[in-house]
Amino acid sequence: MLSPATRTLAPAGVFLGELFRQPWLLLVVIFGPFLILLVFVVGARVYRDFPTTIIVQPAGHGETAGQPGPAELSNYLRVVEVTSSREGALARLQRGEVQLVLELPAEPQAALARGEQAQIRLYTNEIDPLTRSFFTLYVESQIAELNRQAVAQAAAQAQGQAAQVQSDLDRLQRALEGIDAQQVATLRQRVTEAQRLLAQIESGLGQANDTAAQLGMALNDAAVQQARVRQLREELARIDAQLALVPSAEELLRLRQAVAQLRPLLTRLQGTSPDVLSAPFAGTVIDTAPYLPAGTSYFLPGILALVLQHLAVTLAAVSIARDRRLGILDLYRLAPAAPAEILLGKYLGLAVMVALIAAGVTALALVVLGLPVLGGVPWLVAVLSAFLLTALALGFVVGLTARSEETAIQVAMLLLIASVAFGGILAPLDQLTLPLRVLAFGLPVTSGKVLLEAVMFRGYLFDWVTPAVLAALLVGLLVLSFRLFARQLAQRG
Repeated sequence: MLSPATRTLAPAGVFLGELFRQPWLLLVVIFGPFLILLVFVVGARVYRDFPTTIIVQPAGHGETAGQPGPAELSNYLRVVEVTSSREGALARLQRGEVQLVLELPAEPQAALARGEQAQIRLYTNEIDPLTRSFFTLYVESQIAELNRQAVAQAAAQAQGQAAQVQSDLDRLQRALEGIDAQQVATLRQRVTEAQRLLAQIESGLGQANDTAAQLGMALNDAAVQQARVRQLREELARIDAQLALVPSAEELLRLRQAVAQLRPLLTRLQGTSPDVLSAPFAGTVIDTAPYLPAGTSYFLPGILALVLQHLAVTLAAVSIARDRRLGILDLYRLAPAAPAEILLGKYLGLAVMVALIAAGVTALALVVLGLPVLGGVPWLVAVLSAFLLTALALGFVVGLTARSEETAIQVAMLLLIASVAFGGILAPLDQLTLPLRVLAFGLPVTSGKVLLEAVMFRGYLFDWVTPAVLAALLVGLLVLSFRLFARQLAQRG
């Protein structure tokens, strides 16, 4: 009677025997995925170049006042041509020779005078929504830079005028200091007294003239003097009105304080850079992550998880489907071993094979591509082991439910496509809707990608939800695969 260990290791020996009979196959499956990672790192870029742009200036206007030129539009755009032909620029856009066409407004100053914004029109011929969003970001950044430059120019002009204002302010201060409110008040009292005396003189002259007229006498000189007195009163009234405009002592104090407050403001305005006045706030991004992967290195854990999952799922699914096609399952029914022992042996054999492949690919990625393992090698081994075992269990479930070897391969390919679409490779997981996110975590690659990133690039986990999901998925797929295999062997014919 064979021992349980022998009955378990016998199926594993089949896989290992095939592996060692074709050692070159192991090298192919190790170096093949690594070459994919290497080519991706060397050839792919995650950074966007500034879009090639044609600037369309209004015909007959050129660079009018307030009209930005190529130099002002080259902060976030790559200007390749400046033209006045809108049709010609759009024709080049339709032929794909450029990525953007910017049409400048004809009269920007006139629009500003009306209290309106000067509209810059943007034309693009891009169908990729992600690229369009990048173009929009670049153009918005460029327009924001134009606005900042316009404010800086206005601030520079204001600084040029501030010197004249400073000079006027000095003269005003000297004038205010030369005013004596008490003397003005005394003068107004004297003017008022003089007006009162002149009024009495004018009244006396009028009475004398009336008396002379009653006596039949003519006092022509009295009438002339009365007219002169009246003229003096009018002049004194005007002088009094002008003196009334002179501020009081309290008003003079307030004016002097206001002038004293304006002086440091003008000094600060003249001493501050126009760029600071136009953009008083500046942002600085400080990344506290323990490691910052450069360029495409960030995507390597996800691609590694994707390749290893597809390899494990395909090997497990095809092995079961091939056993069914070759009639090996009928031999298993006659074997003196329990279904659990047979399937455990198959798990063991494939696990060793996939572990060797994963170890080779991961070691090459760490050494050649210089990837870190901040969480430590033991945690990396634990994550890869749990992830690969989950992928093998998924592959066995696929092989046990598929009716043919071709169907198993097709399902493995569908799982690969789903993993690329929903596993966080193309889009971050937080951008998926809740149903899609649940579906994504039903694939081992999703948890594997998150855990590999945490072990390699962070050294810690934000929470234990992802490991719990992977553990639940592993247990569920293991139980399901063993039950399906036992049911498969229990069927006859």
